[in-house]
Amino acid sequence: MPLSGALATHLTEPALRDLVSQLEQVTADAVRLTTGLSAEQFNWQPRPDSWSIAQCLAHLNATGAWYLPYLEAAAQQGRDRDLRGRGPFRHSAFWNWVLGLTEPPPKMRLPAPGRLVPPSNLDLDQTLTEFFTVQRRFLACFEVADGLDLRRIKVRTPMTGWIRTTLLGGFAVMMAHERRHIWQAWQRRHDARYPSA
Repeated sequence: MPLSGALATHLTEPALRDLVSQLEQVTADAVRLTTGLSAEQFNWQPRPDSWSIAQCLAHLNATGAWYLPYLEAAAQQGRDRDLRGRGPFRHSAFWNWVLGLTEPPPKMRLPAPGRLVPPSNLDLDQTLTEFFTVQRRFLACFEVADGLDLRRIKVRTPMTGWIRTTLLGGFAVMMAHERRHIWQAWQRRHDARYPSA
């Protein structure tokens, strides 16, 4: 389901165009993942402590809804303060390490905070609608950030409030986080015990 329209072509910052491409790929993958699923398939868990496809998506929805206000505020404050800049923008060595840990397949288990642990028995249409809403908010935030100094503008990290990263770093870790959990959701579909209908 295309979300960005012509956004990627009119953004001036290559790093943001790349983020739009990443978001489009994740969104298309989520559509492929869920097309034609029954409620049982969508909510199937191999074990009580292993998330279903539904829970992977619901976790992304909850994480996006929680972290996007920080990204949106940072981007808008950067625009209000006219903190303009041109790339290329690069991550620090530490943040490249964080991104590497976040990307799939998981290198280590990172338990979700309680408020971001999804419930079970979710509705597919509602969950996808919420997912698309979150994705559109990311796109709108990329648009606000275009032309700004993506390294100078700082934002709290999703992991802890006392570590801050660049606005670019915040965007990048969220896209890596989305890939991580879409990958996790695909593991459910590839499980030999996955229900056939």
